[in-house]
Amino acid sequence: MWHDAARTQGFTDGHEEEGALMAKKDLVEHSVDEETAERAYAAIRFHKSSSSPTTIEGKIIRDADKLDIFAVERWKSCAEAGWIEEYVDDLRKTVAAHGKYPDAFAYDFTKEQFAQKLPEFLNYYESIKDSLPE
Repeated sequence: MWHDAARTQGFTDGHEEEGALMAKKDLVEHSVDEETAERAYAAIRFHKSSSSPTTIEGKIIRDADKLDIFAVERWKSCAEAGWIEEYVDDLRKTVAAHGKYPDAFAYDFTKEQFAQKLPEFLNYYESIKDSLPE
């Protein structure tokens, strides 16, 4: 739940570190032991696609987060909420970067999910790309 929390506070670049710090602070304030809070911090800190998570939890968060960018439901929700203009650059970057996957995923299961989602994602993009703002 915390991996993108810093985005709600206006952080975009570097939101991974900020979100990790927010999570750790909140966990400690709620009497979670330091070791668990540190593991949460480490897992969240390295969820960027170019990062190398150091824990199982981090690998799971990173894989799930990156897999989610290829979910058609996500982009339809953005469009329905009127946010597509705000995220159109992210959508185009996702289309352009799809070739670096599935090798970027840590787990075979995630790679399989990606292989299933990718055709639907690319078809969706093709169906809307001419209506997107420049």
